[in-house]
Amino acid sequence: IDISCDGGNAQIDLLNRSAELTLIGGDNVTCTFTNQLVSTQLIATVYHDLDLDGQLTSGDEPLAGWEVSVLDAQGTPLTDAQETGADGQVLFNGLATGTVQVCETLSVGWYNTDPGSGVDPIVGSGQSICRNVELIAGQISQTTFGNVAAASLIVAKETQPVGATGPFMFTSAVVGLNGGIGDGEQLSASVFPGSYTVTEAEPGDEFELTAVVCDDADSTGDLVTHSATFQADAGETVVCTFTNTQAPGTAIAFVYEDLDQSGDYSDGDKPLMDWTVRIRDGAANQIGSDMMTDAAGMAIFGALPGGDYQVCQDLPTDWDNTDPGDEGQPIVGTGQEVCRDIVVSSGETTTAEFGNYYQGPSVYTVYLPVIRN
Repeated sequence: IDISCDGGNAQIDLLNRSAELTLIGGDNVTCTFTNQLVSTQLIATVYHDLDLDGQLTSGDEPLAGWEVSVLDAQGTPLTDAQETGADGQVLFNGLATGTVQVCETLSVGWYNTDPGSGVDPIVGSGQSICRNVELIAGQISQTTFGNVAAASLIVAKETQPVGATGPFMFTSAVVGLNGGIGDGEQLSASVFPGSYTVTEAEPGDEFELTAVVCDDADSTGDLVTHSATFQADAGETVVCTFTNTQAPGTAIAFVYEDLDQSGDYSDGDKPLMDWTVRIRDGAANQIGSDMMTDAAGMAIFGALPGGDYQVCQDLPTDWDNTDPGDEGQPIVGTGQEVCRDIVVSSGETTTAEFGNYYQGPSVYTVYLPVIRN
């Protein structure tokens, strides 16, 4: 305020907003009181609430490029919206005194912690987060908005061998981390930073969970509980990979002498030792080296992934094959292969039988007479 008088020996008191005059008869004195409108100032600060406490503290960081607007009680904008600068702040000058709504636009992939919603953060979806602020003439009114970037959790599935069938089932309190996935597939979720657990169901006898590895030093996997515990910070992406190894199967080549030529192993038949056998995969590639049958007539091919295989024996000259034979007829040996197609299942043993009988030249005993002189 400013006070001026054009006479009257005026005594001006600005503190008490008054003027004391001494008037003499016939005096005409004019005193002018001038009031200057003092504008309001509003500062809004938007910050990254890294410690998740809902308060602007020394460890938090400013957020630039966030839109802030000022509205009246009816939601009508009082001025143009502004974006925060590098310091995370916007300044509004010259607004009318009174209560206004100050609002930020909360982006997808972020949570608001200040003001939040009671004790819970608000999930960002592009909506406005508002709080009431009282504007007073001549004073700087301030308000804050605390936000935190969402963390991303990913559950990845790998199998040995690659492409093994699933699905493998997962459960978690996090909605997006529930369900079944196969080799090379993922489950994912966007969450408020913190600790979360996901558990894989028992895969059955066909598979064994052999590894749970997370790419974040704070997150851990547990083979005993079939689980991973994510420790996810703001804006962090954590991947935990569950690896299931298919239980191996076994194939046995059993070679026997089919003495009764029945085409089936039966009482009286005998194992054949030192017969050459081999196994090939579904792509006709031999696995390992040739093997020789043992005293029990067997050669064992272990650690086989489930799938299609072919087991073969070499059929020597002078031997005929009856099992499997050729559509009920024996195969005459000329040193060629005789093969059987089999299917090996994980964790199981499959036997390929080969029945053979000897058809070599007969051996005769000739008795010659003794001639005496």
